[in-house]
Amino acid sequence: MNARHLPFGIAVKDLVGQGGRSLLGCHIMNDESVVFGISQKQHAQRCAAYWVCGLGIFTVWPLSVVCGAFIGRFIPDVSAIGLDAVFPAILIALIFPALRQRRTRIPATLGTVLSVIATPFVPAGIPVLFSLLGLLSWRERKNAD
Repeated sequence: MNARHLPFGIAVKDLVGQGGRSLLGCHIMNDESVVFGISQKQHAQRCAAYWVCGLGIFTVWPLSVVCGAFIGRFIPDVSAIGLDAVFPAILIALIFPALRQRRTRIPATLGTVLSVIATPFVPAGIPVLFSLLGLLSWRERKNAD
């Protein structure tokens, strides 16, 4: 599952910092900090969004888990209220701005198609790894949009 951090690292290589700072920059890398970071137009805004989101999640996540575990004791059937669909829905909403760029849309589409094709033939959890093959279509281009 964490193989997604390989393309994440490639996408945010200019945002994580250098030297000792890069260790923390890589540590706070998560789905949300990557999406917020790469969705900004200016480099300074990209860095700020990446670090604010990453550090925010780094500090708030553990507290939220503890609160959720406590509150969860009072909810007899969490699947009945659809909490399992919230996180994927948020991630899909966050990636839509990035899909406006052809440079992002092509690898994302290819990765999606490969994952869907692989689904009937491989064990659960593996098709998402096939989506990484979409990165083979990634090209560094100036003015690709």
